[in-house]
Amino acid sequence: MGYSEYKTLRKLQEKLGIEEIQVSELFSTIEEVAPSAWLVEGIKRAYLLPFRNEKERSERLVSPILVEVIAKYDDKCSMYSGTDLYVNPALDLNGPCDFFLTLARPSTLLKTPIVTFVEAKDQDMEYGRAQCGAQMYAARIFNEQAGNGVDIIYGCACTGEMWQFLKLENNILYAEKQPMNLQQIAGILGKFHHIIASYGRL
Repeated sequence: MGYSEYKTLRKLQEKLGIEEIQVSELFSTIEEVAPSAWLVEGIKRAYLLPFRNEKERSERLVSPILVEVIAKYDDKCSMYSGTDLYVNPALDLNGPCDFFLTLARPSTLLKTPIVTFVEAKDQDMEYGRAQCGAQMYAARIFNEQAGNGVDIIYGCACTGEMWQFLKLENNILYAEKQPMNLQQIAGILGKFHHIIASYGRL
């Protein structure tokens, strides 16, 4: 079944030994980044039609926000959507991922290091955190196998409107207690830029 098997945090702990700890903030300080007029208009237009499923939310809300993030890096950062990350099927660490970012130039082939995941779920944030946590764990292995490892992988479970940031360090999944909403879009963008800058590779 792949990553979708990780429906609960208990499953994540039982299969991969990952424990979740909730924290007030993952970052001591961030610098907010104002959204472009293009993104503001895109979010506004996203609500012209009702959302019927998580795919529509991903296409009309999540994808434009991530495109806005990588647009600032002049082809030094890339986004993948619906791409398979195949690591270990015996542990259900295989299958498509909603979105992830890499610190590599855009390419049709997957390049490492993978640094951030975004898992979109309609409303079930625990399911989103658990599945995202499994993908983050798999990315750590995938990066190491490619000889391009990083110690910390970040993630975000979201509904498109609510964004809950995550950090996987060793086998601890740190999760911010309070998700952010689209009224805090400058903070959401700021956190993504802070994450990318934290690797010091660009």
